Amino acid sequence: MLTSIMKQQIFITLFALSVSLSTSAAEELTHTTQETLLARIQVEDFINDYYWELATIGESDLKLFWDEEAVFDVNGNIYEGLKSIEDVYSLGLGPGGRLIFQMDIPRIRIVDNTATVDMFYTGFLNNNPDEAPKPYEQGHDHMELINSQGSWKITNRILRSVSLDKSYE
Repeated sequence: MLTSIMKQQIFITLFALSVSLSTSAAEELTHTTQETLLARIQVEDFINDYYWELATIGESDLKLFWDEEAVFDVNGNIYEGLKSIEDVYSLGLGPGGRLIFQMDIPRIRIVDNTATVDMFYTGFLNNNPDEAPKPYEQGHDHMELINSQGSWKITNRILRSVSLDKSYE
């Protein structure tokens, strides 16, 4: 049985731990400054351009968006280098039909000439334009970008599906 002193010690330890963790979390918060505001807007435009091209055209000149040495991790399948990434995209997005992704509120952190972007996404599949689209996939998209010569490029991207409707396969 715990004595009153032991309970107080446990409480103090847990309180100190929670303060320590909340301080660490506070340090991770994104603080926009004049120096990072333009970069953040550029990254948002970059993400919009990237997904807009993929959604409307279905393919893209990936070298406009990906670094030559980039790494792409899709649910643990690793693709290294632009050529390997282009090969993956040439296979198409999803199980056929029209697949559109909705990206939810990106968290963008800018440090010097690098950016980290985290977003949740939902993929909607529409096999028949006379029917309503159906949710197909949900997940997390993590991107690391570098600004080289005034142009943002993806250096590392990790996609993790948290749910996937395999009935379409």
